[in-house]
Amino acid sequence: MRVPADQLEAATTEVKTLGRVELESHTGEEVTQQYVDLQARLTNAKNTEQRLTELLRQRTGKLADVLAVEKEIDDVREKIERMEAERKRLGNRVDFGTLVVNVNEDYMAKIPVVPSAFVTRFQNAAADGYQTLVEGLVGVIVFLLSYGPSVLIWAGLLFFPVRIAWRRLRR
Repeated sequence: MRVPADQLEAATTEVKTLGRVELESHTGEEVTQQYVDLQARLTNAKNTEQRLTELLRQRTGKLADVLAVEKEIDDVREKIERMEAERKRLGNRVDFGTLVVNVNEDYMAKIPVVPSAFVTRFQNAAADGYQTLVEGLVGVIVFLLSYGPSVLIWAGLLFFPVRIAWRRLRR
């Protein structure tokens, strides 16, 4: 389970009440140094992007030079986006801990082997019949909503030609 870091101990205690604990493992990493390092690299990359953009605005030169600067800006922007995604992932790792617990029940309930009574079987059959009735009605309604409009259009289009043909056949 992924649990907020401040609630990890409470979650562990709560899970232990479910039964006999056979295996328990807490995982959490100290990623503060990685986070600070990433933040510094991200700031530097944003400064580089800003300087390159300013350079592109101030200086006009050969098309090849402009394209090279724009390519460099694209590369820096890609690095910034990757670092921001990494920062978000590290922030998530700081905020959550992983709890792995294997728990077995101390008490196993015994299933009664007594045959069910006539009344219970009758109630179950009635409930099944009611459920089947409702499912059938819902199926009919869904069918009418799905195909009803097209059936009505076809019936309207074919009604008069069929009626005329029927009258001619009867004569």
